[in-house]
Amino acid sequence: TPMMIFVRELPSGKPAERVPSMREYLPDLSRVLRQDRPYRAVIITRVLASLFTLAGPFYIGFATEQLDLSSDIAVSRLMLMQTVGSVIGSLVFSRYGDRRSLTFIRLSLLTGLLLPILALLASVVGPGPLYLAFLAAGIMNGCLAFSFINWIIMYTTAEQRPIYSGLFNTVSAVGLLVAPLTGGLIVEVLGYEAVFVVALAIMGSALFVSLRYISNPRQMKKNGTVSG
Repeated sequence: TPMMIFVRELPSGKPAERVPSMREYLPDLSRVLRQDRPYRAVIITRVLASLFTLAGPFYIGFATEQLDLSSDIAVSRLMLMQTVGSVIGSLVFSRYGDRRSLTFIRLSLLTGLLLPILALLASVVGPGPLYLAFLAAGIMNGCLAFSFINWIIMYTTAEQRPIYSGLFNTVSAVGLLVAPLTGGLIVEVLGYEAVFVVALAIMGSALFVSLRYISNPRQMKKNGTVSG
């Protein structure tokens, strides 16, 4: 993806001379999760942000089935708004996000909260708020993943990055696999509004963890509190 040009690896430490074996890798993962509180908070936040996507496949269905938007309008116009939002988010991140990863994590999560809130509002007032919801979703998507990656790069040494990045990518993938199945079950049993409420609670929890437990890696380095 073109946005990867904005993720810069900071020089620090000596790169690992060999890739650790699985036998060595698993104990390191366990140790990292037990002992490294800031990173554990990032992992929890990332898992919650991944689970937040449980409502993602159902906004279009909600628009067509409950708000009576035609499929052509729902798909073309709403996805256009999301694309515009993604471009805006990417441009803002490329300009200001390089050294403000924690700020952008929090702002992205806060922006993500608007998606289920506006969808719930649309169920009362009509489809208008959905356009803003998809714009917000695009902005979040344009910033969040790269903000997490930058945080990890800034937080870790070169020796730590294979383990920290590997674990981060693994939990992200697991969350993204589980989320749509869970969302589908909720929609089938309780309806669209219920899955939006669950998504809102999940993203609110992610924002709380980011505000309460994740620290600025640059500040931690100045204070000498970065792990490793």
